Amino acid sequence: MSAAYTPPMRIITGKWKGRTIDAPQGGTTRPILDRVKESLFDRLGSRLGMPGSLPPIAVLELFAGGGTLGLEALSRGAAFCCFVEKHRRALAVLQRNLDALDAGASAHPIRGDACAVEPPEPPDGLRYRLVFVDPPYVMTRDAQPAGIVGTLCRRLAEHPLLDSGALIVLRHETRIDFAALASEPLTMDSRLVYGKMALTLLRVERT
Repeated sequence: MSAAYTPPMRIITGKWKGRTIDAPQGGTTRPILDRVKESLFDRLGSRLGMPGSLPPIAVLELFAGGGTLGLEALSRGAAFCCFVEKHRRALAVLQRNLDALDAGASAHPIRGDACAVEPPEPPDGLRYRLVFVDPPYVMTRDAQPAGIVGTLCRRLAEHPLLDSGALIVLRHETRIDFAALASEPLTMDSRLVYGKMALTLLRVERT
């Protein structure tokens, strides 16, 4: 088996439960393990008031790759997800996954730089209540507010299309600590550790 091979991913639960989706090949993306994804979404469902599922919210997945997190969110009840990915090959895999699942108008893929792109306004008067930020690890090694990721998270927190109370889920190496990002309008919700990988959950709290 080639070292670049990435096996298909599985949707854990919801309307697409058990369906497999493709992940981009090579080292530019890092598919998330099923046990981590299940643990994360259990936490998110509880935070958003629907344990085991999600309310009909709008979701934004940045650095989307094949869209595994956004598609899990849609499967669990989210109403809309915008996927942002700049690499053409990864975007082609994402589009193949959307077509295979017949995601339709609930999914909106965009090719662009996640740090600069303007997401579209969600349908039906929704605002984004959940944002996944999964950049290459090299981008997350500066954990200060003025770093690339800190600047992106603050831009998101101040964006008019993000709901007050929205959750930002940031994936990074365990050895990196993003506690410094917790200043108004961002607060620290929780930090989940899975071996060498961690997820920091930040909440948007506007006054």
